This record gives sequence, structure tokens and C-alpha cells, in this order.
Amino acid sequence: MIEMHEAIRRLILHEGLKLKPYKCPAGFLTVGVGRNVETNPITDEEKIVVGDWEHGITENGAKYLLKNDIIN
Repeated sequence: MIEMHEAIRRLILHEGLKLKPYKCPAGFLTVGVGRNVETNPITDEEKIVVGDWEHGITENGAKYLLKNDIIN
């Protein structure tokens, strides 16, 4: 089984990492490693870690969101 660290590394390599919100090819507002914040909004718990995501997030914040996406 692939470890979480390796899964995150591979997903970043494949999907890319964008710290500022952007529109994905399908037109959805997205941040981090493909986190569609329109269909998968950032939770109050996640906001504590990533802060004001609308103005950008850190690399660690993006990895935190990605880890939550993998787990859930």
C-alpha cells in the first residue's frame, strides 16, 4: 500500500500545486492540489489551518487540504 507522503508527492507531481485560487479547466474555483472549493468547500476546521484561502495558502496548507481529501 502506498504511504500518505508518497501519495501526496505523486498527486502534486501529476496535478500541480497552486497556492492562489484559480479556475480549473471545468470552470470551478480551485486551490492547492486540485481542491474544488465550490463542490468541496473548505471546512471551518480546515480554515483554522489554511487561513484566508481566498488570498492564497501555504504549501503546507495545500498538503493539509490534500491529505483531508485523500482520507475523506
